[in-house]
Amino acid sequence: MESSYNKQLESELVVRFQDCDPFGHLNNARYLDYFFNARADQTLQYYGWSPLKLSKEYNAHWVVTDHQISYLHPAMYGETVAVKTSLIFFDHHSIITECLMLNQEQNVPKAIVWTTLRNVSMETGRSTNHSPELMELLQKLIIPEFPYGSAGFRDRLQDLKEHYKQLARKSTP
Repeated sequence: MESSYNKQLESELVVRFQDCDPFGHLNNARYLDYFFNARADQTLQYYGWSPLKLSKEYNAHWVVTDHQISYLHPAMYGETVAVKTSLIFFDHHSIITECLMLNQEQNVPKAIVWTTLRNVSMETGRSTNHSPELMELLQKLIIPEFPYGSAGFRDRLQDLKEHYKQLARKSTP
């Protein structure tokens, strides 16, 4: 595999009618589907592999154990949104990904989620350590020196809000 990877992946998608509530807002539960699908599509596009390919290769699969999510501005029916995803933490048996949804111009945050996933053996159905090869791969994918740590979601959220407020002030004449 390639030794240098893009660490923040990005793609655009359109908010679909069937995923919205009667007000045209993306349904809260559907944000997770959009985030998961974007991450899977991005890893295939940027790295040439999918979560299922990794499952077969390492005989284990990541299973979601936790979400921390904040909805900041509604994503609306027909709107094109940008989704950025990153690996922000890993240890011997877990990973945390950050997914950020923005408007197409990337100046209004729609939602952010941190998802914790545990590595589970396909044979036993129990938690298992990442293989040395997978640990090496994760080291290549992680955002280096992510300042928030695995428990800093609220700090990250506050900084994100402040960043986009400042961005809005700079763009206002």
